[in-house]
Amino acid sequence: MNRHSGFTLIELLVTLTIAAILAGVGIPALQNMMMTNRRAAVVNALVADVQHARSTASSLYQPVVLCASTGAGCAEAGSNWANGWLVFVDENDDGVFDAGEKVLSRAAPRRKVRILSNQASFTFHPNFNRVGAAGTLAVCMNAGPDDDRWIAISTTGRPRLETVHPGSGAPTC
Repeated sequence: MNRHSGFTLIELLVTLTIAAILAGVGIPALQNMMMTNRRAAVVNALVADVQHARSTASSLYQPVVLCASTGAGCAEAGSNWANGWLVFVDENDDGVFDAGEKVLSRAAPRRKVRILSNQASFTFHPNFNRVGAAGTLAVCMNAGPDDDRWIAISTTGRPRLETVHPGSGAPTC
C-alpha cells in the first residue's frame, strides 16, 4: 500500500485564508500599539528632562535651560523639538548655550513625531523653582487630534499633561 501524507489543496487554501484574516486584523492593532508606545516614550522623555532641569537648577543654584536643539546649540523659536532638545546649566544666565557650559542631557531626534512649543526655550531658575516663562509642548503624532498630547509647564516649572482647548494659546498640531 502506498500511503501519502500531506495537505490537500483545500486545506492549504483554508489555512491561508485564516492567516490572511488574522493578519488583516492584527497588523493595524500592532501599528496603533507602536504609535502609542512611541508617543509615550517621547512624552516621558520630555517630562523627565523638565523635571531634571527643574531639580538641577535648585540643587546647583544656577539657571538651567531646556531648549530645542540644532545639534550644536539651541534652535530658534518655532522650531520642531522633534529634532532633539538640550538641557544645560546656563552659568551666565543669558539663555544661550555657550562653550564650556555643562550639558546635562541631549535628546536624539525623534522620528514620525512633531514636537511644537509656544516657547523657544524654558529657563528654570533656582529661586522658588521659577521658570522664565510658562509654556506648552505639543507632541503631535499626525494620526488625529485624539493621538496628540500636550505638556504644560507652569511658572513654577512643574510639568503636567493636559487637554488643550481651541483658543488656549497652546501650539496646535
